[in-house]
Amino acid sequence: MFNSLKECHEMLITAPYVDPVRYVQRRLETLTQRLWPKRKVHPSLYSWRHQMGADLKASDMPPEAIAVIMGHQSVSSVEVYGNPRSAQHARYYLKPDRKTVQQVEKRNKHRLAKHKNEPITLNNISRWIKQNYHAARGRPQSDIEPH
Repeated sequence: MFNSLKECHEMLITAPYVDPVRYVQRRLETLTQRLWPKRKVHPSLYSWRHQMGADLKASDMPPEAIAVIMGHQSVSSVEVYGNPRSAQHARYYLKPDRKTVQQVEKRNKHRLAKHKNEPITLNNISRWIKQNYHAARGRPQSDIEPH
């Protein structure tokens, strides 16, 4: 009986519907390899997500709205998506719920005000990360090197 249950369990955990995202990723990979067998790199859900991020960043949509559409609660998370120069400007996306956008705006208000006039450079980003890291652990600001 145990072996029968074990076999059923194996079948259930490896069924394609157990993890629909992984199933779609594998199916997409199979299809794109058939379509473009000579290509070294194929489109994926990941690449399409980043393309959508680039399109949204190139639009006139505020970062808070982009964060909501991309499923993030922080506008800083949007920075990793796409390159606005490679965006398709003619694409149209659904408008996010205004109430949800306001929640993201409220959550990120302190970040936006804190670094408003500072240029985005690797040094500044590194400093901001260190500040947030030390602040979360209750360490004094003097432990962080000046910028």
